[in-house]
Formats: sequence, structure tokens, C-alpha cells
Amino acid sequence: MQRVSFRPAGSQPRTFERRGVAVPFTTPVLLGTRVRPGERGGLELLLPNFGGGRGVYVVGWDHVERVCRPTVHDRRLDACLRRLPAVTPDAIRAAARDVAAEGLAGREARHAAIQGLAQERAAERLLRFRLLLRLTGDASDPAVFAEPDPSLEPGLLSALDRYAERLGCAPAMLQAALDAVATGFAPVGLPRQPVPARWPDLLGRLMRLQQEVAAWGRWQRDGRAELAATIADLAALTIAFATEALRQARAALADVEALLRLWTVHPDRVQDVAARVAWLLDGWEPICLIWEETSSAELRAAAVTEIATLVPVLPEEACAWAGLPIAPPPVLLRSRVVPGNVDWRTDRAVFPLLQRNEHLRARSLWRLHE
Repeated sequence: MQRVSFRPAGSQPRTFERRGVAVPFTTPVLLGTRVRPGERGGLELLLPNFGGGRGVYVVGWDHVERVCRPTVHDRRLDACLRRLPAVTPDAIRAAARDVAAEGLAGREARHAAIQGLAQERAAERLLRFRLLLRLTGDASDPAVFAEPDPSLEPGLLSALDRYAERLGCAPAMLQAALDAVATGFAPVGLPRQPVPARWPDLLGRLMRLQQEVAAWGRWQRDGRAELAATIADLAALTIAFATEALRQARAALADVEALLRLWTVHPDRVQDVAARVAWLLDGWEPICLIWEETSSAELRAAAVTEIATLVPVLPEEACAWAGLPIAPPPVLLRSRVVPGNVDWRTDRAVFPLLQRNEHLRARSLWRLHE
């Protein structure tokens, strides 16, 4: 049986892998849980302290079932995670989307998962089309940001084959490289897209959250003022790192030929450039959603308390990516006593909170731009 260990709050992980990847469980107690490869094989779950105190618990799934009753969605998601070849934000997002598409997080999330997948595939097609134009034609016309023209595809592919010959590369390999780059960089997107790509969109929402939480906190006269200030500071630090990572990824996309050449030799290095933004922003989307779902002063006060338990800590590895210093964040939460069947972070009954979490799953899977 796997041993339960406790990690003190404020301890800074060395790498993103050791920090773990946020998992969108719907069970209220599991909100904010992360998963990472275990040192002895299998997966480890990093759970926020159940009582609201300092630190996180590192446990196996069997121990999770001793402290709560996971939803069917969460049981199914855990089973899917154990079959993943690698634990990354993109892999966990795809697995969670597939589970939601089965309807286990409710009808709203099922519909959003199906629509979100179509949205992601459309973004990949658009980026692939743009990259083809950059390699073989003129990509300066803003009109090509519209849906790719299928009639141009055969001519572009023929030109790509001739381009592969000049590079001394097999056409099939170059096409595979193009497909892989389009899939990996679609969430990064290109400047001036009419519909922002996933990561620029989330980065913009995080910027709004940072500004609004900081402004809200300045009007408070209790402990939540300090919580809000810390949340805003950590968000600002993440914004700085993610902005730099996004700039680096877009700079790589600007030289398509060099990017494809690198992929044919070191595909992992190309994937790493695109994945850095995902690692840096991992865990911030549910935080943004919680804040965006609040409006009244009472709800925002509860949201700040809840968000404070979810804010990701940047690992030391991030320094090597952007060259910015990282100071270990302070820990402000203290233990408190709450009634049964009430979530300690929000003072809300568990079952309405579960419905809230399912609604947040739907919003995270499908971005509807008006």
C-alpha cells in the first residue's frame, strides 16, 4: 500500500514535473489536486490540506477514497490518467475532455467537450494553413485568417513536396513535422488572430484577474486584503513568465523553416517550446473561472479564500526559461472548523459546489467568443 506523505506549504518544487499537473476533478475536496509520476512508479496525487492548514498531502488514489467519495467522473478520469504515457498539461486536458464527452460531468460539460474539440481542431487547421502559406506562398493577407480554403490545399502540398526536396528531407517527414507543429502550437496561435488562441486568451483573463483582485483587496480591512495581495503578486509573476514564454514560442513560429528543420532532428525540443506556456499557466484557468463566476461582494470574499488554496507555485525550473528570480511565496491560510457537508474554503454546501465545479468544467472546455 502506498505511503501517505506530507509536504510543508511554501516549499518550492525544483521542476514542473515535481509540482504536478492540475487535474479538473469535480469532487469539492479534490479541487486543486495535482498529479505527477511517482518515484516508485504509478501516479501520486498532491491534495490540498483537507482542513485548510499548511501543506499538501502526497497520496495514492486508494487513500483519496478514505477522505471523500469521488464522483463517477473523477473515478473514470483517474483510470484514464493511469494509462497516459506522459503526465503533461496537454495530455491531462485531452483525457479530461474525453471523460467529459462521455457525459460524466453533466450534459453541459458533455456538449462543451464536443464543441471544444471541434474548436481545437479548427485552430490546428488554421495554423497549418498559415504555416503552409509561409513556406510556399504569401501569408501577408489578413483575409487568410478566415477558414482555410480547401481548393488551395493540393497546390500548397505540391509546393511543400518541392520544398522538401530542396531541404533534402522526405516529403512525408516534412508533412508530419508540419502537422505536429500545427497541433503543438495551435494553443499559442499567431498575432492578430480574430479569435485569440487558447493561451493568449487565458493570459488575458489572468491579467484581468490580477488587476481586479488587487483592486478588490485594496478596499478590504481584514485578513482577505493580505490574501488578495498575495494572489495578485503571484498572478503578476506568472504573467511575466508566461508572456516571455509566449513571445519565445511566437518567435519560433516566425521562422517556419528553422522550426521544421529542428523538428526533423529534435522533435522534443520543438514540443518543449510550445509546452512551456501550458506548464506556466497550468492551474490558473479554474482560478479565473471561479473569479469570473462571482459578482457580489460576499461571493468575491469567498472566492478569494478559495483561490488562495489553489494558486500554483512556480518551480525553480521556470528561472531557466525566462531568467527571472522567483521567491518562495508566503502561506497565509490557517486551519478553521466547519460543519459537516460544508466546504471549508467557500462555506458552501458540498452538492451545490459539485454542480458549480461541473459548470466550470463546461466553461473550460468550450470558449464561446461573442
